[in-house]
This record gives sequence, structure tokens and C-alpha cells, in this order.
Amino acid sequence: RGGGGGGGNASNSSSASSTFSSLDIVPITGMVWVGPVLLFSTAGGAVRQLSWTGDVIHVCAAAPLGRVSIVGATPDAVVLVRSQWASGSAALAPAAEVCIRPALMLPALLLGWASLAASGVTAAAADGGAAAVRVVAAAKDTLARFDPSAAALNDGLMSSLIKLGAWRAAEALAALPSPLLSRSSRLAALAASARWIDIRSLLLHSLQNSHHAPLPPPRGSSLHSEMVAAAAGALSHGQLTVAIDLFVEAGEWLTAMVVAVCAGRVSMLTEISRRLLAMEQMYWAGG
Repeated sequence: RGGGGGGGNASNSSSASSTFSSLDIVPITGMVWVGPVLLFSTAGGAVRQLSWTGDVIHVCAAAPLGRVSIVGATPDAVVLVRSQWASGSAALAPAAEVCIRPALMLPALLLGWASLAASGVTAAAADGGAAAVRVVAAAKDTLARFDPSAAALNDGLMSSLIKLGAWRAAEALAALPSPLLSRSSRLAALAASARWIDIRSLLLHSLQNSHHAPLPPPRGSSLHSEMVAAAAGALSHGQLTVAIDLFVEAGEWLTAMVVAVCAGRVSMLTEISRRLLAMEQMYWAGG
């Protein structure tokens, strides 16, 4: 059984970002539980994680020299037993060798807790909100046990959480500080939980702190693309006010007017016209 806490500073080569739709046809050579995480090794020299939702996630790879079996894990590595096959029928196989493969367990643990809540296996998971609270509490406790400099909360991990259906857990974890977590990943986590008001707040805050303010971001910029995509998503979910606000702030005035007219929001159409006039005056005045 693998170890739990401690401070690990080794980086996981895959960052738990590669997810397989099904198990490859490769024999399994060993399995071990690490908290809510089931790790297994294959004859091809790979170590993978089986989530509670049935997804298989790559953890790390070991050189396929002989038979490799996982026997344990530490906060920053997996423990493998490797044995060479005998070269002939009469030869004796060499003794087994214990080897260590660096692999940070923090991403695997976070995915384990999140997929457990998303799977509905436990009674607590029947209520997504309550399960998410427990998952986030367990995840925060897990984070506290690791080196804070460990690069765990990144885009790959967030993408895996969303694919596993752990949307509320992804949303809560996205709120935690992490320099490796992009704005796009935070937006994706919020969109998966239909938090359109929060999406608008995040994007408008980013716009206010950009060098484009108070003008809209230029077309082709990442911020403009994110604002238009978020507006379209909000519109498809019936969040007309959010959609119109984002279209206006993105400089898509005509689209915002069309949405306001189709929705019968005469007051919003008037407000859009007023803001467009003010923006034009600011432009001709030199910004």
C-alpha cells in the first residue's frame, strides 16, 4: 500500500493529462491502492490510474526491461519490482530488482477524490453539492501535505477533472491559487458548472486589468475569443443579460443589439446604443 502525506517535489512527467477511453490490451502486472486511487502497472512498462468513473489515466512510464510490477507509492514516486526474463530454458532468472520511478501523487489523489464524488458510488456522492464539499476538503488536505511549489493544479489536471464529470470539484479547485492554471481552464471549470455570473465577473476583471481598457479587446486576441465564446455559451443557456454584457464588452455591438431585439429587451437596446455612443466619443477624443 502506498504512502500518504509528506512533502514531494518531483514532477509528474504526464501531469495526469492523458486519458484513455478504454484499457489497452496489455496484461496487468500489479495493482496498489493509494487512498482513493487505484494504480496498476502493465507488461508494457506503464503505470496508470483507474478512476471511479471508469477512465484510465496515464501516470508514468518505466523502461520495459523485463516484468515490471507496482508494489507501492510515495508522495513523489512509485515503487516497482522489475525482473529480467531468463535467456534460455536452463538459465536461472536474475533476482528481482526494486526500482523507483519519479511520479508526483498529488494529481492522482485529486483525480481520485474527484472521480469518486462524480461516480455516485458512495452515499455522499448522491448529492453532487455535498460530495463536492467533501472532495474539496479532502483535496485541500491533500494539497497541504505536499510541497506548495509542486506543479499540480495545472491545465492538464483541470481538463481531466472536467472530462471525469467532476465539475463542481473542478470549479472549487479552479478558485485555488495556481500560477500554472490558465484563465481558459478556470473559465472551462465555471462553464461546466453553469456559473455564468462568475464567468462574466472573471472576464470583466481581466478586461479591466488589461492594457486595452476601457476599449474592447481587439479581435483575434485570446481575451476577445474567450469573451465571445462565453457570451455564446451564456446565450445557449438562456442567460441573456450575461450574453449581452459580454458581447458589448467584447466590442460585438451588432450581435448584442440583435440578441436584445430578439429577446424583446428594449431597455437593454437603449443602453447598448448609449454605451456605443460614449465609446465613439472616447475614441474620437483620443481615448
